[in-house]
Amino acid sequence: MFVLVGVCLADKEDDENRYHSILRSCSVENWDDTMEMSDNLKNIGECIECYTELPQDDPAAWLQGAMACGERFLPKEYAACAAELNQFSAENFQEQARIVSKCFGQTRLELVAERCLKLTKGNDVIEFAGDHAMCMMNTRLNITNGVRSIEAAEERHEAHSMALYYTTDEYKSTQLYIRDKLFPIMYCDAAIGDNSRKLKACYQCFKGVEGESQEAIEAAIKCSRDHLLDYYQECHDMLTSLREDDAAGNGMVRMCYLRGIYRHVARKCNPKKPRLNSMTMVRNLKCGYMVFQRLVEEKAPEMAEQIMKTIQSDYSGLEIWNRQ
Repeated sequence: MFVLVGVCLADKEDDENRYHSILRSCSVENWDDTMEMSDNLKNIGECIECYTELPQDDPAAWLQGAMACGERFLPKEYAACAAELNQFSAENFQEQARIVSKCFGQTRLELVAERCLKLTKGNDVIEFAGDHAMCMMNTRLNITNGVRSIEAAEERHEAHSMALYYTTDEYKSTQLYIRDKLFPIMYCDAAIGDNSRKLKACYQCFKGVEGESQEAIEAAIKCSRDHLLDYYQECHDMLTSLREDDAAGNGMVRMCYLRGIYRHVARKCNPKKPRLNSMTMVRNLKCGYMVFQRLVEEKAPEMAEQIMKTIQSDYSGLEIWNRQ
């Protein structure tokens, strides 16, 4: 399994990557939406503890224990990658480790896709695909935030580690740029399509909207009314009722407009109606990422590197973006 990948590697970076993967897999496979949060956190904690209690100075014993932990706490990932695991040998370890790691990353994605198939509602297949992709990304962000909390409490990372990028001023300023500059451009694209004259007017309108003051809200309402209807009607209705001090409402409005971007991208990725199963939805997510990356490079070339760095920091697990 993925936890075998670093077992013979001594350097700190590989050890940290292995632990990070353990946290992610324990979180994915030991969360049950029908259970209370306290019970879910208890199950995730027991999974993590199983691995952290293994003898670190005895690779053979660690390996045997890791297999037992996998069978107990990660049965779906363990079963899905059984063929790859059985092909490990001393001669092919490094090469096979990469194959096993890719298998576990793909399996985690499929498990998240299965979860979101249960949570996503709607009859329009393309809109469902967009909403499902949004569910997958939100799930991954929640997992990332949980992993960050655990690693921060344990002070596992040294200053300037990429794992701590989310604490930097660059990350925080890039997040604001995405929220206030990039997303409004994408709202326009989603609502208007290819009409260059209307797009230019929409871009120009939102260029003057920044922050969360009442003045900014009023300006956003005008831009939304003049340029984003009827595509964003539901979101616009929510926006017109928003007040400056309503943090929860602000978040809901932003998520509504963001959903419009996901649906827009889903249309680009699915010229024909997709089948709604986990494999297809994983492919939809990966396509969506590639489309998003191209849009970033087109709409914000001077910020593209920082934006993609921030996105990868938030959603982690680079297996998401590897093409099949």
